[in-house]
Amino acid sequence: MSEFSESYHLLSNNQQEGVSLLQNAGIGGFVFPETNNWVTLLPEGDIFELNNELISHNPGVLLHYIYAEDHGWSLSVFEGTNQTFHYECTWEEEVENNYQEINKSKIIEIMNRNPSKEKDITAFEISKYFKIRDQEELFELIPAYRVAELIGLSNFEWISYEYMEMDQNDNSNPVGDKGIIIVNP
Repeated sequence: MSEFSESYHLLSNNQQEGVSLLQNAGIGGFVFPETNNWVTLLPEGDIFELNNELISHNPGVLLHYIYAEDHGWSLSVFEGTNQTFHYECTWEEEVENNYQEINKSKIIEIMNRNPSKEKDITAFEISKYFKIRDQEELFELIPAYRVAELIGLSNFEWISYEYMEMDQNDNSNPVGDKGIIIVNP
């Protein structure tokens, strides 16, 4: 089975701010406890589509992370409702990078906010993750994972609203035990 992950990450040290964002947007979902100044949100909505209602209520810095193991990955950054960074890489037939909206200084600024980083990140260090040339390099570097780790995200692998909903329905993975808050619309 291939991984299909999609998540939003609010720059905050307060899980309740993630709950408030979902409530203000009128969207149900799951909100994870803060880790490395990021609160992970899994909102209801169409998979692999921007949740415009969520973004329209965003009060701060919000990341949208997508990883589809056999297809591609993307990362978008919103400050309020303004998209300040977008990168997309697909590899269904050949590797294609979307640089049209890449603002490296913005993603470097976010990476350098990571409290667990060992040293400041530079444009030179991260350029290899945004200029993948072929599938061999892609699967050797796994840039989606490396970028998420450099940002300080801890909830990005095998995670989506759909996965959490299935786990809840199976009762095999109680979210309350992990500090995850369920928000109803």
